[in-house]
Amino acid sequence: MEASMTHECEPLEGTGYERWTTFIPEIPRIADGFHSIDGYLYFARGGQYVVSQTVGAFTFDAEGRYTTGNASLDSRLAAVVRAQTNDSMTRDQKLKALYDYVSRNFTYIKRGHVAKGQSGWEPAYADSFFADGRGNCFSFAAAFQQLARAVGVEARTVVGNLGKNRQVHGW
Repeated sequence: MEASMTHECEPLEGTGYERWTTFIPEIPRIADGFHSIDGYLYFARGGQYVVSQTVGAFTFDAEGRYTTGNASLDSRLAAVVRAQTNDSMTRDQKLKALYDYVSRNFTYIKRGHVAKGQSGWEPAYADSFFADGRGNCFSFAAAFQQLARAVGVEARTVVGNLGKNRQVHGW
């Protein structure tokens, strides 16, 4: 503690000890960028976590946590991130683990389609997908996109047409 705190002191006669008369607490600086804590994503800028702000595609709440705007989904995402990733993994290893989780643990069922150009549909599709354990291509795309964002990757979904019949599909 002696070496880590800026302080002033006076010797205690004949004891070999000292008494601190003042000390200056250091304000810890957090490295700028994304930080994952207990499965939740935070973002630091200027040495402090941002709160109640949007940074790129990421919205951070009053506690500084990334939020989808859906508390239930936020909890589900954090639980999956905690269970499927760890701090020793690279970004790409985390993405692969999350992709594998989505592709191996859910089943396909026919559901409603998302129209080309529609935006903001991903949290609702992902929440339903995690709750039901099944969904369509849009559900798979939304779930992976939301998990990727939960680890700090600005993932985007794509809605387009596939095959010679030009069927609507989501990636």
